[in-house]
Amino acid sequence: MVWTATAPATDPRERYLSQFARQSAIAMGPPWLAERRDAAIERFRDVGFPTTRQEEWRFTDIAPLTQTPFTLPTSPGPKASPEAVEEAAE
Repeated sequence: MVWTATAPATDPRERYLSQFARQSAIAMGPPWLAERRDAAIERFRDVGFPTTRQEEWRFTDIAPLTQTPFTLPTSPGPKASPEAVEEAAE
């Protein structure tokens, strides 16, 4: 799937989506990982960054996170199976 950002890059969410779009073209990994990335970025596209208006985030300043560029690792890390990812997510 190809992602494109449509709003100006001054909005942190759109800037992050734009960076993801550029990086996703060169992202490596098995198909199951690409599916998870696509699902995650689609969720992020829908809800964006959390805000202090959300109870769970009311004391968390995520401004530094919104300014962090989206980057991919420069070298492949250890391989993880879908089962290992599921186990880690629990």
